[in-house]
Amino acid sequence: MTRSRRTPSDASLPSDGIESRVQRVLDDIDRHTDYGGIYYSVEQSHPVLVGRGVCRFCSGCIQQNRLGMFCRNNACTGAIQGHAIGDVWYFRCWLGLDSIVVSIAPDNEIIGAIEVGGFFSPGETEKAQQTILSRLSSVDTHGALDAFISSLQAMREQNFKQVKGIADFLLEATFAAGLNDASSFAVRQRVNRQQQRLAIKVQQLQEEPPTVRGLFSGLRDLTHALQDRDRHKVMKSLDDFLGHALLTSGSELPKAKSAITLVLSTLFCDQMIRGSDWKAAHGLFERRLVELDGLQDIEEACLWVEDVVLKRLDAEERGQPNASSQTINERVVQWIRTHLRKRITITGAAHDLGISTSTLAHRLKAETGKTFSQHVNALRVREGKRLLADSNLSLGEISSRCGFNDHSYFTKVFRKHINLTPRAFRVMLDQSTRHH
Repeated sequence: MTRSRRTPSDASLPSDGIESRVQRVLDDIDRHTDYGGIYYSVEQSHPVLVGRGVCRFCSGCIQQNRLGMFCRNNACTGAIQGHAIGDVWYFRCWLGLDSIVVSIAPDNEIIGAIEVGGFFSPGETEKAQQTILSRLSSVDTHGALDAFISSLQAMREQNFKQVKGIADFLLEATFAAGLNDASSFAVRQRVNRQQQRLAIKVQQLQEEPPTVRGLFSGLRDLTHALQDRDRHKVMKSLDDFLGHALLTSGSELPKAKSAITLVLSTLFCDQMIRGSDWKAAHGLFERRLVELDGLQDIEEACLWVEDVVLKRLDAEERGQPNASSQTINERVVQWIRTHLRKRITITGAAHDLGISTSTLAHRLKAETGKTFSQHVNALRVREGKRLLADSNLSLGEISSRCGFNDHSYFTKVFRKHINLTPRAFRVMLDQSTRHH
């Protein structure tokens, strides 16, 4: 239970090292909740950091080599899943205890996880205890089972509201300590919300056979909403349209892209009706077609077109119908994503973005502190992690899909970013899944 709903007081970005920032968060958890936090690095050779408030049961698990490995893998896998949706991940540990975990990703690359847990859901204590004891008895604990039993009896139930309070505090603490970027998490949350909305919409539409007529009806509603500049109606009608698009396309990417092209045409027509310069509006339309062509999956395409529509509304609200609100960083990242499988050069990016190579390099470095090649490798590694987690593709195929012609170079870059080889990363995920 949370003693205080205060957010961490130190909101400035600290200049000290990662380990001291993590310790600061663990100390905050000790002070403001009835639980303790545990930090696991994805690098298995690094020691586990344990907060003072961690219960005896969880402490005992960590101290056992085999059990501690299960705990680390479970927490790191949960952190990966939570990072994908930009939130704390709620899960049950491999033994059956309710827990929460948040990824630690200072540069949007996961380096570890902080877990807070060791409680039961209301009304499930007896059943959970029996499950835990059964699983413990099947694992060699070197005679420590009696100690586990006594510490298990001291654990408490927590309702969702209490757990949510701890989760909110934990996430804010990582932002305040500079261990996570709040804006990046907000983007991931928006992606997850859109996917959930579209899943509900598709389920509703499946009650009736999908038709092209329904698709164009959704497009008509979107056109009217754009004319009225009603943001709520625009987003609702876009969800309706995308739901129809997913059904009529049979979730085939080329067909879904063809449907999304209708949205781009609608935006172009809306600009012309409002007196925009034809050449500028048409140039923007052509650039968006190129970006759309380079997208690699339907979920990415749906989020991309939502971004396009929202940027159009934002530009109108600022009275700048033809202005782009994107920074150089945003434009470069978007360009890299659309060309991920191809041969990427900074010269090609500069040409397509309409700026000089030197300007792109200098402004990108000034905005982000990273070079163009560092951005390319980071996005390719991120795509590699997604494919390793969500597919059964061979490592060679994943390497190719991420734009690496040389599998050994993919392994080198991947390991540099997360201290694990692609194969070890997949094994870690598999082990955690089996023991969950």
